[in-house]
Amino acid sequence: ALPNLDAVIMALPLDVQPEYVMKCLKANKHVLSEKPIAPTVDEAAKLLEMYKKDYTHLTWSVAENFRYEPAIIRASEIIQGDNQTTATTTTTTTTTTTTKKIIGDPFLVSLTIRAPFASDNKYL
Repeated sequence: ALPNLDAVIMALPLDVQPEYVMKCLKANKHVLSEKPIAPTVDEAAKLLEMYKKDYTHLTWSVAENFRYEPAIIRASEIIQGDNQTTATTTTTTTTTTTTKKIIGDPFLVSLTIRAPFASDNKYL
């Protein structure tokens, strides 16, 4: 562990996240991990129990990701699609059709599926 590092932000696949949360806590580092914290309810309970028993002097926060938020889903659809909309304006003498981008040119798009399996509904 790096001695000058105070905290770690977990951006890992769900199946390895519990292991690395434990490693970071054992290395005396504060942790920010994404929800869900583990692939199963049992693994999440064990991780939480371990934290409460030995590591409450450290901050372990769980962040909500927004990949299922309707606005995020729509943005993803736009980026993956043609990202254009067409508007038609008609006056008494002319009809004008314009095509414009719905959003600007994305310079970074990162879409990650962290749980390749169906989650336990009790855990959601």
